[in-house]
Amino acid sequence: MDGGVLPEFGERRVHHQKWLDVYQDVARRLKEAYEKSARHYNLRRREKTFHVGQLVYYANKTQSDKVKFYSRKLAPNYLGPCTVESRKGTSGYVLRDAKGHLVGPYHVQDLVSNEDFKALRRPAA
Repeated sequence: MDGGVLPEFGERRVHHQKWLDVYQDVARRLKEAYEKSARHYNLRRREKTFHVGQLVYYANKTQSDKVKFYSRKLAPNYLGPCTVESRKGTSGYVLRDAKGHLVGPYHVQDLVSNEDFKALRRPAA
């Protein structure tokens, strides 16, 4: 509706122009709000990529199980190390564990490199 067709006469033209201005103002404000929120969201976002053969740890997503006496809260946050077998698409990786078994596809957000994992485990001073 970029400057759309306006009615020909009098009040209808003024009324239509008023709503057209409101529409354009709302569209502009929505665009500004989107850009502001995108800046805030992406402020500390870093792209992670892994190459084939690299050692990584994957996020432990298991749930607690009363029958098996397993508590998620006490379980490790990451499991591994595994080697990257191949890349699937833009953000998926197939992993292989130390025994040579395929662990499965994991999203890049669930993976941590070996160096970053060691930094996570370092005791607080």
